[in-house]
Amino acid sequence: MPSPDVNLAINRHPLIISPDMLLIDAVALMSQQRCSYALTQDFDNNSNLMGIITERDIVKAAARGVVFNGTYVSEVMTSKLLTVKEDEIKDIYTVIGLLRQNRIRHLPIVSVNFDIVGMITYESIRDTLKPADLLKHRQVSEVMSTEVISASPNCSLLQLKQVKLSSTKLVLIYIVC
Repeated sequence: MPSPDVNLAINRHPLIISPDMLLIDAVALMSQQRCSYALTQDFDNNSNLMGIITERDIVKAAARGVVFNGTYVSEVMTSKLLTVKEDEIKDIYTVIGLLRQNRIRHLPIVSVNFDIVGMITYESIRDTLKPADLLKHRQVSEVMSTEVISASPNCSLLQLKQVKLSSTKLVLIYIVC
């Protein structure tokens, strides 16, 4: 079965800011653009991708008591990024696997020269995939429950709930009619 086109999940116009921008200005720009991240690039030196600042980084900075109007993006951004070269992306499911495996929510896509091409996020993947796409690529064994509780129709829901709570797994309750 063909995979949905991964190119549709790449935001080719990601928000890119300077690491020398004040954090308060970056937050305002991210809010204005309704973006959960901003990639950083040194525009003066035409450098490639330097890092990323995400909503999560901003929340962590706020929790540490960082003063936003006196702090630069470079002080709170993540500079060690997992990136993928555009020509190495096989399919959308490989990208989902990379996001899950590395516990990240943003995957910068770069060219062979490491120039910024775009960004893939869970949101851009959701916008690309249709529910039927996911169903086509999952096997019944991945979603089925092998532990089933059966009960007669005159069994109370409270009794079923107690049986279910005693089990550590979520189970399917099958009522015999």
